[in-house]
Amino acid sequence: MRSGYAFEQLSQDQVRMYLRLPSPINDLWLDSGARVGAVKQALSVTLGKGDGKRGWKIATDEDDGLDFFEFISRDLYKTIETSDFVATVQRAFYLMEWQFRYRIENFAAYISVVAELRLDPRILELIPLSSSPNENNKYSVLVSPEKWREMLQNCQRSKNKEVQFSIASAARQLALKELGWIDFAANDPRKIQRQQIIDESSDFIKDSTLEDHDKVYIARRLRRRT
Repeated sequence: MRSGYAFEQLSQDQVRMYLRLPSPINDLWLDSGARVGAVKQALSVTLGKGDGKRGWKIATDEDDGLDFFEFISRDLYKTIETSDFVATVQRAFYLMEWQFRYRIENFAAYISVVAELRLDPRILELIPLSSSPNENNKYSVLVSPEKWREMLQNCQRSKNKEVQFSIASAARQLALKELGWIDFAANDPRKIQRQQIIDESSDFIKDSTLEDHDKVYIARRLRRRT
């Protein structure tokens, strides 16, 4: 075992958990105190909440969630802090959800920046996107990952999530101005998600004269019934 831990200092359950978790998640868990219950707590995060949506839990036990730990061990582990293992693993899962949910070109690179800077996942709402998908049916981001990092670095001046969001919002406005875009012309991921739901709905919903939010509501209701 690493970090000076001797086998006799850990229980069998702790050793077994360490060996089951992927690297470097296992080392972060070990350094956080190696509490077996912390893994199950981290996996109990509820994702997918939204209008007309109850949400779902990643897993009910450790076996169900190991694949998710494998996913965040690739890059999103950078957002995990040993001083608050449960909460920061859950934050990594929220970032993972963003990556699964949206059709955005090279999205992982932009999520990685938010993970490395340990910022609230909600800041991803501020990514400036093109107004239509490309030939791969993905929306491109109007700024490079390097520019995105530069936009967000000042957020670290505060630990308050609302202040961080305000700083990032101001940086977005400035970046769009430099590009000659007006803010309302740059899509955000939430709008894209609504459009995806409409695009995947029945023709009678897509072709109706209802407002988009009503189309989304009906599509979600029908999806739950089926």
